[in-house]
Amino acid sequence: MSPSSPADDVRVERGLAWLHSNGFETVLAPSASVRGGIHAGTVEERARELESFFRDPTIDGILFVRGGSGCAPLLLELDFDLIRAHPKLVVGLSDPTALLLGLLSQTGLVSLSGQMVVQLHEDTPAYTQERWWSFVRGPWPTGPIPLPEDRTLDVLVPGSAEGPLVPANFAVFSSLIGTRFMPDLDGAILVLEDIDERPEGLDRMVSQMRLSGLDQRLAGLVLGQFTHCVPRNEKLTEEEGLQLIWEWASGLGIPVLRGFPYGHEAVACPLPCGARARISTTPPSLSILDAPAALV
Repeated sequence: MSPSSPADDVRVERGLAWLHSNGFETVLAPSASVRGGIHAGTVEERARELESFFRDPTIDGILFVRGGSGCAPLLLELDFDLIRAHPKLVVGLSDPTALLLGLLSQTGLVSLSGQMVVQLHEDTPAYTQERWWSFVRGPWPTGPIPLPEDRTLDVLVPGSAEGPLVPANFAVFSSLIGTRFMPDLDGAILVLEDIDERPEGLDRMVSQMRLSGLDQRLAGLVLGQFTHCVPRNEKLTEEEGLQLIWEWASGLGIPVLRGFPYGHEAVACPLPCGARARISTTPPSLSILDAPAALV
């Protein structure tokens, strides 16, 4: 289903062909066929679709078609008791961050922040496919998460910590601050990524973290892919915008890694939202400590 924006036919068909070639049987909700407008159906329509997928005993997991915008309002419409009674693996990234965080906070459901239908096809890099399969096929892998070849992590602040893993799109994460749908971040390891955000937007997100005090509750921070975060004019550079994040992270007094392959880029690693994890800087690594089937 598409809980956010519509997708185009070519990308949907390409993703479905890849899923079918790898042994999946798919059930398409009406939202997956919407092609116009900003959202793939009304809030009520998309909420009922998602509930029907949880309720249907013939459906083993829920894979979102794409991101975009429009997920957050679904949180006000969903029957979380129903979802808690029928837990399933949910897979999505970017705007669906709102649903993944809301499901974790309201039901304890551990979901997968990972590639969606339009990002899965025959040309998806081998690393991305392998990491996606390792979580979707199961059993969930534990231990240090392998990195792509020739990829290393930068240590901004040394140390180690353990806690629940919360991977998130920074903009969507920021939009949930102060709502009941933000999971408990006490002792959490937060992983952040974003795409197409201008320096001014990144500045507001960092300020909101500081003003809310949420950053003081974290046990560790991992900075993922910040892709194409270019300014609107030549008065600023992309690096100046990113430097805001690096400086904020470096001053938190908790272990911080930079450069983890999580985000919108072709070579990227999905991450379980809610599983226990460990961050370490000697050597630099992010490890999964447990492999929950559905609920923590």
